[in-house]
Amino acid sequence: MKKNFVTILLLLSISTMFIGCGANSKIENTEEKNNIVATNTGFNDTNNNNDIIINTEMDFVKAYNNVKDLKKDAQIIVKGEVTETKSYPSDSMIITEFKLKVDKSYDNNSKVGDTLTIATAGGTVRFNEYAKYNADDPYVIERKKSKENSQNANVTMKFQDSDLIEKGKEYIIFANKQPVLEGETHKKMYCSINVGKGQFEVMTNKETNSVSLASSDDVEPNNRVINNSLKYDKDMQTFEKEINK
Repeated sequence: MKKNFVTILLLLSISTMFIGCGANSKIENTEEKNNIVATNTGFNDTNNNNDIIINTEMDFVKAYNNVKDLKKDAQIIVKGEVTETKSYPSDSMIITEFKLKVDKSYDNNSKVGDTLTIATAGGTVRFNEYAKYNADDPYVIERKKSKENSQNANVTMKFQDSDLIEKGKEYIIFANKQPVLEGETHKKMYCSINVGKGQFEVMTNKETNSVSLASSDDVEPNNRVINNSLKYDKDMQTFEKEINK
């Protein structure tokens, strides 16, 4: 069942988590708080467990429209496979930490063979876990008032044009060290720049050394690098040239 869009403020827990994560929002009747003004969030129930999907749109203080701009602010630029993921709730946010085993480094701060722990926004947690830190969110309040069974429900948060990080997939990540809040614990760790802007999926068929493009059924002979948030779809050779400029 579709719900009306609501406006929520992102709180201190995530306000400094990502480079350029603040917003120059055009939404009315909101106040700026720690660089992030507001997000537009819609949600709906999707299955028999009454799971909630939160689709979030965010305006950032600093825009990244190309690889060159991302490179300027990134402390690490690495390629590797995600070997592990962990998602947890924070104030008005779900965060996913993932371990990336580096098979190629484009910076001077990491090396091949490293396993890095990186954080990004979005992910899936249990409804009760999410509600613990987001009791004031309109969709949590509404769900608690309803008679729907939320005990076994999940909450999934997604950001516009950004796919959730998945174990077993290969990515190129642009990241910076930023403060992150897990529950009530503050820590500093690498975070993807502007959520999906700093996350590029490497689309490769390892068996045939080819890839099926996300937008077609054609099979291409070369690896491709996809970033839906930047509308970026180029072959690996072109991508690496852009990094090395």
